[in-house]
Amino acid sequence: MTYIGKYFRGIIATQVLREVGNVKTINSQSIRVLERDYNDDVAECSGTVSFPTDGGSGYAVGCEYIDTDALIGAQLYVNEGTNTSCDFNLVKSITSLFAVDNTVDTDKKIQFRDAGLYIQSSSDGVLDIVSDTVLAISAPTTTFDGLVDLGTYGSKIVAPAGTNTELLTVALEGAEDDFYIGIGSYVRVTGENGKPFGVAATIETTNTTGIDRMQGGQFISLLGSAGGSEAARLTTLGGDATAGMYGVWAKVGANSNCVTDSGSRVAAIWVDNQMSGTVDGEEYGIFATTGASKPDAFIGFETTSSGWANLFSFDETSYDQDPIATATITGGTQDRYFKVNLNGTAYGLALYTGW
Repeated sequence: MTYIGKYFRGIIATQVLREVGNVKTINSQSIRVLERDYNDDVAECSGTVSFPTDGGSGYAVGCEYIDTDALIGAQLYVNEGTNTSCDFNLVKSITSLFAVDNTVDTDKKIQFRDAGLYIQSSSDGVLDIVSDTVLAISAPTTTFDGLVDLGTYGSKIVAPAGTNTELLTVALEGAEDDFYIGIGSYVRVTGENGKPFGVAATIETTNTTGIDRMQGGQFISLLGSAGGSEAARLTTLGGDATAGMYGVWAKVGANSNCVTDSGSRVAAIWVDNQMSGTVDGEEYGIFATTGASKPDAFIGFETTSSGWANLFSFDETSYDQDPIATATITGGTQDRYFKVNLNGTAYGLALYTGW
């Protein structure tokens, strides 16, 4: 065991008697005895040997031995054994303690201030860093070489009531001509049938009284500052197809030597409605709003290759379902139409076969 600072002999129940530095031979070693207890065991002593030989008798529990060897400098040892079988160990200073490797081979804690701040290995392979208020890690770069769990489904972090809670807050500011990424995700899968996800988010609510909003994700690109008056400018694309201002850029791609098999599916965005139960309110696959300026179009198309084969494609599971309706329309080969609702009035966009 390693001690920090002076060892206090509070564990010795008897009083000590001073012996005024008489040199005694104890277990064949010359020891200058400074104090004895009432059992006549040595309570404090000194000498030029490294420390009394382990297993010797005559030294009180907690006895201090001062090594006065001038070659190595004075060092302090303490008997952690018994008065019949001594075990002297070096008392280290704070400087020397942290100059070498030290081992805590039990589940004991290194505590700071109070019981709510400590470092502990609660079990083999586990290191706990515990703070009852804030754990601050300040470094230009912090690296985690492994998985990071911020709670689990079975053991969630409980947010305090009455406060807005962000489980993970990222705040970044940059002023140079560089890319600044709040959260970057890179996932590489090399195994067969691997299933990579760059970001996966699931939210749920079990409050039957009701909530007025749920959002699996919120992405906002704001020219200027949130709630402020700072001005900003979006410059021309300048020939860079990746430039521009977008709430979300969703992209899929592949190298020229890659293959998507027949029966597979690729889409930059997958919109999936699965609302069971009672749905009395509005429900949409995509809900679009606009405010200040008037957009050029709801959807803008641009291509550098072959365009799109169809504006819409309905497969065998959906071609005869809403919003496609069947009707005999005079004046051509129109036999189906798209259903459109304009402020509660039903309209149909006629569909022709072939082109």
